[in-house]
Amino acid sequence: MAPSDPQVPKPGATVPHPWGVELQASLPPHFNLQGLCGLVPEGALPLAPWRGPAVLAAEVPERTVAQWLAEVGAQRPAESAWEVALLFLQLSAALECLEAQGATLLELRPENLLLAAPRGCGPGPPRLLLADFGCVCQRPQGSLGAHALQMGRLLRTLLGPATPSATPVAVGLERLVAQLPRRRPSAAQTRGALQTLLWGPGLELRGRGAPLGPWLRVRRALLVVHLAERAAGGEALGLEDWLCCEYLAEATEASLGRALELLWD
Repeated sequence: MAPSDPQVPKPGATVPHPWGVELQASLPPHFNLQGLCGLVPEGALPLAPWRGPAVLAAEVPERTVAQWLAEVGAQRPAESAWEVALLFLQLSAALECLEAQGATLLELRPENLLLAAPRGCGPGPPRLLLADFGCVCQRPQGSLGAHALQMGRLLRTLLGPATPSATPVAVGLERLVAQLPRRRPSAAQTRGALQTLLWGPGLELRGRGAPLGPWLRVRRALLVVHLAERAAGGEALGLEDWLCCEYLAEATEASLGRALELLWD
């Protein structure tokens, strides 16, 4: 078991919203949500700069997305568009879980997004963990796209202000930046759009009006062959493989159509 990480708010921090912390403790394990394994009662950490209780996180992250941004620096966005898309895909999955619980994260910023090495996976992109549930509260009814504006601003931050590259993923991410405030999609709809950007189908297929069912069947068959070749060669599967499998297992012709419509209509 990985060592626990005590999460104590910094001096001057806003008092955590108790409903959000209670929600975090009650949620079933989720790949992209920071889980809790205990609570340190008030007064048990006399040197902590916080008078209330502290939570014990189940995993110790390696860095935050803010630190990752500082590391990639001038490489954005041409060399890192694919990794940005994978990180944002995982964030969408985490926010989809919150929205299903009737919850909204009030402050979505690089500092409260953690990165950790995915267990049991080969080398590749990091696992994203949504943290800081003290900024989570109940959301008003009928606000499924409650995170859309924040997601648009965050995606712009991740991509950087530079002129986008001509890669399909980079172009699609720029399109998503424009669509998030305009269409106000739910986190689930945003996740679907990101999945099509990463693994298809692309705009050219939609432009021809081709049926999406045959594409999906062929793509699934090719994935099975690809994974079999990797396994035969003794190569460990990575996080990207797992996310692609999840996408193709869940996708339908209707969901692909909705994702392409969100991105390109």
